[in-house]
Amino acid sequence: MAASRSKSVSKKLLKAEDDNPVRLRERIVELERQLLDKQTSFGEQIEQILEACPIGVTIQDFDGNRLFVNEAQLKNFGARSKEELLSVNYNNSLVNPEDGVQLDVRISGIVKFTDAEFHRKRLDNSKWWCLLNRNTIQYKGQEVYIAWLQDITNRKDSDRLREEARKQADKANHSKSEFLASMSHELRTPMNAVLGFAQMLQFDPKNPLSTIQNEHVENILTGGHHLLELINEVLDLSKIEAQELSLNVETIAANEVVADCVRLTLPVGQHRGVSINNTFGDGPTVFIRADQMRFKQALINILGNAVKYNKDSGTVTVKGLETDDGFLRICVTDTGVGIAEVEHDSVFELFHRVGLGAMTSREGTGIGLTVSKLLVEKMSGRIGFESEEDVGSEFWIEMPLATNINTLD
Repeated sequence: MAASRSKSVSKKLLKAEDDNPVRLRERIVELERQLLDKQTSFGEQIEQILEACPIGVTIQDFDGNRLFVNEAQLKNFGARSKEELLSVNYNNSLVNPEDGVQLDVRISGIVKFTDAEFHRKRLDNSKWWCLLNRNTIQYKGQEVYIAWLQDITNRKDSDRLREEARKQADKANHSKSEFLASMSHELRTPMNAVLGFAQMLQFDPKNPLSTIQNEHVENILTGGHHLLELINEVLDLSKIEAQELSLNVETIAANEVVADCVRLTLPVGQHRGVSINNTFGDGPTVFIRADQMRFKQALINILGNAVKYNKDSGTVTVKGLETDDGFLRICVTDTGVGIAEVEHDSVFELFHRVGLGAMTSREGTGIGLTVSKLLVEKMSGRIGFESEEDVGSEFWIEMPLATNINTLD
């Protein structure tokens, strides 16, 4: 670089003073000295700036010889002085053998190098994690590398600890799911026996119950069915979390399934005068891709909540429409108490139950919506809601149409 500039200066001077070669040569030597001084001065300014940098900085030539290191770099490598670190060639044992081959290949040649993470070795052979950024600059008249080395050992250790904690949490969660699945099976068998014998007492023609006795048996049946519902939902949840839930996704007629779900839900609201208006069931047949049993389970849960959280003599409306991206949206709209905006983010959380008032604190497990969401999403569907307090709610389930090839297995 200096030579090309002096040649340019020489040509100008030859034109102006070609009658005095001695004076010309002296002038050229003086200009070259001034140019070198300026380059050296600029290099010293760079060094002063880099000394204040809290990240380790090295300037080195393309042969791996260090030309400059700042104080932060001494700490990175555990060096006692700059002379000690400058005397070490880049390709020596300070490159950790585990990463050395990859490192030599990746940073060989005159290239910009950004955000490379690898092990380095300090002078005492202890290892540290390095984040390297490197580029080329002009330094004291030559093109060289400038490398920024940041010690990220603490971050790497934190990442490792977080990953270990995540694996342990996943393992514990899997063990929990297996335990819940096992316990659910163990609890469901005796609970079915309790319900069966209670029904036998209630309908034994030879030994009819008194009015008070019948009330007691009704309480047993009500509490037993509620507990059995909880057991079944916990079992489903544990199967989903343990990745043990198998689905039989097939093409089904959505109208028939929706109509069946409405018929099963109607008795739940009769004693409170809650009616269900199904505007979709009798319309044109729409085919979707879903596991029929699990789709019914999710929809019945949505319908059951629409009745449960409705006002006395309220209404539930079921409608269906096709979306532009190939899904069927089943909407369940109620005239109930609605959901406060502060609770919207928690609706699908495990064990969350809407409200605490007399109207809303009806029987429920707090698991149904969580299971419904997991089931719908496992079938490549979507679920959501809109709600306004004291006005009502609209929950919806979207399942892929049979013609939606983007979601077909």
